[in-house]
Amino acid sequence: MHSDTMHSGRCVYHLDKYDGNLSVVDSFWFGYSEDDNGIKTYYYNGEETSEEIYNKLHDSVLEEEVP
Repeated sequence: MHSDTMHSGRCVYHLDKYDGNLSVVDSFWFGYSEDDNGIKTYYYNGEETSEEIYNKLHDSVLEEEVP
């Protein structure tokens, strides 16, 4: 898993699944971007999604609730 959570205004998690030969066999990413007014837009694999879907992904992947 690669993550970018250190920048103000965005949060991205990228997950890759590898086979036994270190080849990526599956991949997905999710995250959000925040505008200057504090409005967040949520994404799943490059498509805009809901906050609810983002929270479900976050909770299941990271095994912790979104603060």
